[in-house]
Amino acid sequence: MPSENFGFEELELWKKVRAFKIEIIKLSNQFPAEEKFKLTDQIKRSGRSINALIAEGHGRFTYPDQIHFCIMARGSLSETINHLIDAFDENYIVETILIEFKKKGKEIERILNGYLIFLRKKKTNKNKPPPTFYTLFTFTTLFTFYTLFTFYTLFIFYTLP
Repeated sequence: MPSENFGFEELELWKKVRAFKIEIIKLSNQFPAEEKFKLTDQIKRSGRSINALIAEGHGRFTYPDQIHFCIMARGSLSETINHLIDAFDENYIVETILIEFKKKGKEIERILNGYLIFLRKKKTNKNKPPPTFYTLFTFTTLFTFYTLFTFYTLFIFYTLP
């Protein structure tokens, strides 16, 4: 039976960001009512945007598109942390909560940067042409010559009195 999940749902990065987003939404629901259409809305949208951009990038066909959306997701992560700092400045959250979310944000940033490195390597390797017959022939010839020379040298060395 085929899996009902989309490929992005298997990414550890997406799973971590999803948990982060849920925590952000729970936290922002505790902000004062006058912030409902201001900071609360902004922090929810930026938190949701991280996951959405990772998913959209994963669904793109080319590595440059995937990289572009991951870079935008990193920007949304920074925006979300900035909104948390705003919430701290407005005394909506205490410093310990801000520090906890910053640690989680740093962990997500680390994983996201690793994923970007992975995608960039895939992009670079995809652009390399496959080895030609000439390069394979040259390598094989040199390896064969080296092997024969080594055996010949050892043979002479051990057979001489």
